[in-house]
Parts: sequence; C-alpha cells; structure tokens
Amino acid sequence: AGPARWEDAVHSAVAEVRRLAVHGMSQMELQRCLNAMLTDAAQLAAQGDRMTNEEMLQALMETTACGHGFMNTAQHLEASELVSAAVTLDEVNREVRRLCQHIACFGQPGEPLPSAVVACTPKSLALSESRLADALA
Repeated sequence: AGPARWEDAVHSAVAEVRRLAVHGMSQMELQRCLNAMLTDAAQLAAQGDRMTNEEMLQALMETTACGHGFMNTAQHLEASELVSAAVTLDEVNREVRRLCQHIACFGQPGEPLPSAVVACTPKSLALSESRLADALA
C-alpha cells in the first residue's frame, strides 16, 4: 500500500493491537514468535566472532541505554533457550494485554490519552492531528 492508504494501514495495525489486548496470543502464535527468537539467536551465535567492532559497540551502547545486561552471542542463545522453555502463554498474554491497553482503549471515554503520538510520513502527505486521531479511533 502506498502513502495514500496510510489510514487503512493504521486501522489494520490498531485492529490487531486491539485483538491482542482482548484475546491475547494463541499458543501457535506464541510458538511462532519463540521459534523466530531462537532462530535469530542461533544465527547470531553462529556469526558471533564475525561481528565488527562497530557492530559490537552499537550492541553494547543499545544494551546500556536500555538497562539490559550485555552478553556475548553464545550467552544470548543460552538465555533465549532458557526463556523459551520457561515462558507460559498466560504470562505472555498478561503482558500483551498490559502493553496493548493504551492503544486498545484509545479515544474511549475515561481512558487516559497518550502523551505523544509520533507519525513519520512522506512530505507529500498532508497529515493533521485530527486525521491521525480519527485513524487511531
């Protein structure tokens, strides 16, 4: 979809977030996410000694900025395997509902408004606050 269909894209994204907030993930969706996480971690571990100094520095800075612990790629794979074996669907869905609540309830009476909404658009797109709010509602 091109820039002219941005409202459709926003509606689709909001509908999916609302679906997650109401129904959560299915076991199959969770398993796909865990499989993707483990595949990414395994690929990263296989390339671990081929990371450039710049890539390693970028990873360290991002980890520090987010307040996470820095691990080498083998440790990251091991931690990912431990988490994927221990996490439950109920735990994930509890967090999914908490994280999606601000979008799922956007514009409903009595619900708090977000402090900011950031939209990156082409210069040619005439986006106004009201058009964006309508698309999110």
